[in-house]
Amino acid sequence: MRTTTALRTLAAALLTSGVLAVSATGTTATAAPPTLARGHGGGGGAFGGFRTLGVVVAPGFLDVRQLPTPFSPVVNRLLPGFQDRVQCVVLGPSFNGNPYWFWLSGVRAWAPAGYVFTYGARVPYC
Repeated sequence: MRTTTALRTLAAALLTSGVLAVSATGTTATAAPPTLARGHGGGGGAFGGFRTLGVVVAPGFLDVRQLPTPFSPVVNRLLPGFQDRVQCVVLGPSFNGNPYWFWLSGVRAWAPAGYVFTYGARVPYC
């Protein structure tokens, strides 16, 4: 069985139980609330009670953004293994081949879905 870098990173993070976040130096921007994003319906509202755990599986720091687009300002940088609640998902501009973006409720920012592992859980649209 072939092991990808993302899976090795996730396994290492889970084994060490490390939960780390690094704030961007001098950043004062606040994240946009999920109600500003346009979803495609189906399951749960932007502030519904449904949430699932997500783990950052990026190969390095993951920039999370004010809006669900790679052109939006960075509001925080997360280390691999960082865990947060994924509140909902939207379809937006593709980032590294994946057009989905997750709203992370703890850091209050958008993360490209391709770099957040949700253990296969269904994430509702915003």
